[in-house]
Amino acid sequence: MDDMPSYYYTAQMAVTLLEYGYFSIAAKIALDISLQAPDYKLPYQILAKAFYMTHEREQAVIYLNLLSTKDTAQEDKYRLLQ
Repeated sequence: MDDMPSYYYTAQMAVTLLEYGYFSIAAKIALDISLQAPDYKLPYQILAKAFYMTHEREQAVIYLNLLSTKDTAQEDKYRLLQ
């Protein structure tokens, strides 16, 4: 596990915060990770869910659109969520 980038662990912490309802903190962490590792999809998933859960649907759709272009294998699922 020492060979994993530190942002993987940080992203898992953001997921836990998201699950416990700390949406804004999870979104802040996810945004930082997305700037650090733009190809890592989990931060964008966190951001989409955090914005969806806080009724900021337009922001959530932006991240779902971004995910659909980054993860073409799951594109249909991201489009369905919009």
